[in-house]
Amino acid sequence: MNSPPPVYEIVQKSRLIPEGDLQTALAEFLSADALENHPSAEEFDDAFLAFLERDLLLNRWQISQLKKGRSRFRLGKYRVIDSLGSGGYGYVFLARTDDDASNFSVADSDGHRPYDRAIKTLIHSERHGERAVERFRRENEINRLFLHPNLVRLLDSGEDGKVDYAVFEYMDGKTAFQLVNKKERLPGHVASYIISETAKGLFHLHQHGFIHRDIKPGNILFSLRGDVKLGDLGLAVPMDTEKYRPLLGGDLDDYRGEHGGRSRLAGTSDYLSPDQIRSPGTPNVLWDIYSLGCTFFFLVAGFVPFPSGTSHQKLHAHLLAEAPDPKMYSPELPWDVARLISAMMDKDPSKRPASTEAVIKTLAPFAAGGRADLKRLLKESLAPGPKPQYEPAPVTRSVDDGSESVLLEALSSEITESLSSGQLSADVSDLDEFLPPVIADPAPDDAESGSSDGETSAPDLAAALAPLLWFIAALLLALFAVLLFR
Repeated sequence: MNSPPPVYEIVQKSRLIPEGDLQTALAEFLSADALENHPSAEEFDDAFLAFLERDLLLNRWQISQLKKGRSRFRLGKYRVIDSLGSGGYGYVFLARTDDDASNFSVADSDGHRPYDRAIKTLIHSERHGERAVERFRRENEINRLFLHPNLVRLLDSGEDGKVDYAVFEYMDGKTAFQLVNKKERLPGHVASYIISETAKGLFHLHQHGFIHRDIKPGNILFSLRGDVKLGDLGLAVPMDTEKYRPLLGGDLDDYRGEHGGRSRLAGTSDYLSPDQIRSPGTPNVLWDIYSLGCTFFFLVAGFVPFPSGTSHQKLHAHLLAEAPDPKMYSPELPWDVARLISAMMDKDPSKRPASTEAVIKTLAPFAAGGRADLKRLLKESLAPGPKPQYEPAPVTRSVDDGSESVLLEALSSEITESLSSGQLSADVSDLDEFLPPVIADPAPDDAESGSSDGETSAPDLAAALAPLLWFIAALLLALFAVLLFR
């Protein structure tokens, strides 16, 4: 029987496969198979789709959609190739233009596919009203303001029917969150390289008067070539709101709390600075530096500074509890790097590095070899492996129109009122349970192991007396033997 399988029409309508290639594949399939070999039309469809997959004409995600009768795989001039997940607004897809006709584009020596694109979508619906559409488009406008090698680049945007979309360069090497979740924690020089590269992109934002407000491992993306880029400007806000008033539109009140309103606290509770929690309407670069410090801690320790508890408890911890020493969880970390992480997470904004440029300069000697080893770790992480010993706290993005953003706004109000009324004290003993467990005691460098004023520390004294104690023990053992056999 030479009739094509029923699914053929759906595949043809989808335009996933050029017409000539599809007809050739059908002829080859029918010459080797036929409906009589399958009890049902459904099995005939499955056999044909499996044949197309073996010939690398379709992938598994596309097949799953075709089986559901879906034939639309285009947004504007872009062909949707695969699903990458979901974001704050909608789905994110892997896509290519018709310039690359294959579903499986050619990779370079590092495995990178230059034709790949990531498309972020927003479907117009009751769930996403006019304000969500405005914010989506505003985020695209903000992205267009910046062009930097350490920022994920917006390539295009548009509207197709009831779908708004934004096209970004595709970062194919996971996020920092995914990498740490796979590797438990990162070597100090790799983490230093990642933070230094992220700080370069962040410095570019700050130079142009914008605060990111959502620095976290999930927003730091890698390519298989070892590139590091900061993404997701959905919560970015200018420090000078008047300059960007036409761009901000109706969201200006949310940012500054104008007309008697309260400024909205937005971000992710694991990384919010104390000053951002207290005064969310006065954005400054030190917010991002604190969040970058918490992210740095996550990379070297494997979990956030305050990994347990509710969002409310985490906000209290950021306000009152001292952040743990990163050397306790990464003993091999250079002392200068550990001090930098602690300084970036200081409760007092004046004690943090004054700019991301200062962070970059401090990390320069420690990031050597970081790019090469990051590439190696990314390739290793593609293979399945055991779950990490310490699960990082879930990272949930708080978008302006999401439920957690409303929660954070309410928590900010409550905490601010508690601070002003004196209900929150400096006693943070009840926050101990939110601190991570100690993995290992830090081993200080030789230059810092001695005490001042000529005093000998307890560990040094024990080390000095050890030979004498062993001699006394041996002498007593010998005396006991003489008495026993006398």
